[in-house]
Amino acid sequence: MYDLVLVSKSPRRYDLLTQAGYRLRTNHIEVSEITSKNLNSFETVMSLAQIKSKHFRLTMSQSIKPKDLLLTADTLVFHKNTPLGKPKDKNEAYKCLKLLSNSQHSVLTGLCLYVAATGVEIMVCEETKVFFKSLSDEDIWTYIETGEPMDKAGSYGIQGLGGQFVDKYEGSFDNVVGLPIKLFEKTLKEHNLEAAKEAL
Repeated sequence: MYDLVLVSKSPRRYDLLTQAGYRLRTNHIEVSEITSKNLNSFETVMSLAQIKSKHFRLTMSQSIKPKDLLLTADTLVFHKNTPLGKPKDKNEAYKCLKLLSNSQHSVLTGLCLYVAATGVEIMVCEETKVFFKSLSDEDIWTYIETGEPMDKAGSYGIQGLGGQFVDKYEGSFDNVVGLPIKLFEKTLKEHNLEAAKEAL
């Protein structure tokens, strides 16, 4: 039985894991999210998750215990193979949402699991295709003024007010929120790992 450590400051990832019953500690670390341009979209998000894990292990080694299972993740929105991260300001959020309007994009989350006891590192990735309705400038600016887009990849939150813009999606809803729970649990099972859960 491993102790799950979520290395992320995302409240959405924390909520998804606790709602699934996991008992966890949280920590986070700031890293540069610059990757090689030679990587495809799947490799990019997995590489970013791995970079976060390695950086945390290097700088916070004293806080890692043998029974720990570290989880890092990175979620990006890709529109026609162009990555869309978190907007720097309102104008960037507007440009992003205008781009997504009346079109399809992919949300990819890369996960990196690190087993402290063995040094094993596991990386997996999930893709969800999201189809947006046609958005007017008024729709976009009204949404931006709520503040919701400003800390989210692709400038929207499907679980919040941004959900009104989604016509349909194919794949995992949790993945668009920021952590594909089913993929996480499938990966644990495939590698004979068990993370501690809250007692019922």
